[in-house]
Amino acid sequence: MTLSRILRYLAAGVLLLVALLGGLFAAGYAVSDLPVLSVTVAIGAWVLAAAALSWLAISRTALAVPVLAVVTVALAGVAVVDAWMDLFSRDTTGPVMTIAFLALLAPMAFLGLRRPVWASLLLLTIGVVQLLGSGLLRSAASGQLQWGRLLAGSSGVLVVPVLLAAVLLVVAGLLMHDHVRPAVGAHARPASH
Repeated sequence: MTLSRILRYLAAGVLLLVALLGGLFAAGYAVSDLPVLSVTVAIGAWVLAAAALSWLAISRTALAVPVLAVVTVALAGVAVVDAWMDLFSRDTTGPVMTIAFLALLAPMAFLGLRRPVWASLLLLTIGVVQLLGSGLLRSAASGQLQWGRLLAGSSGVLVVPVLLAAVLLVVAGLLMHDHVRPAVGAHARPASH
C-alpha cells in the first residue's frame, strides 16, 4: 500500500466519520426541537442527497467532479449570504448551512479516493466558507469582530476535520501526480494508485 493510498483512505475515514456523527447529532437535535414531519422530510432529503452524490462520486467520477464543484460553489454562495442576512434564522432552525455541508462530506470522501486534488480544493472551499461564515461574517454583522467564534459551535467542529482532510488529500494527490483538470470522457484517469 502506497503512502498516497494511505492518506486518501485516512482522509476518507475522517470525512465519513464526521458526516455520520454530525448527521446523527443534527438529526437528534432536530427531532427534539422541530416538528416531526419537517424533520422527517429534511432527514430524508439529506440522506438522499448524500447517497446520490456519493454514488456519483463512486461510479461516475468524471461527472462527479463538475457536479460536486457546482453544488459546493452554490452552497458556498448561499452560506455567505446566510452569514450576512440570516436567511435560515439560525436561532430557530439551527445551523442549516453546516448541515448542508455535512451532506457533501461523504461524496467528497469517495471523490478523494479517485481525484484527491479536486476533492481537496472543494473541501478547502467548504472549510474556508464555514470558517468565514461562522466567525468573520457573522461577528462582523453583529458589529464587532469576535475571533473566538471562528472555531466555536457546529461550524467550527466541521472546519478542523474538513481542512485536515483537504491537506491529506492534496498531499496524496501530489504523490500520485493527480492534476486539477476535469476528467471527462475517454481521458478520465483510472484510480490505479
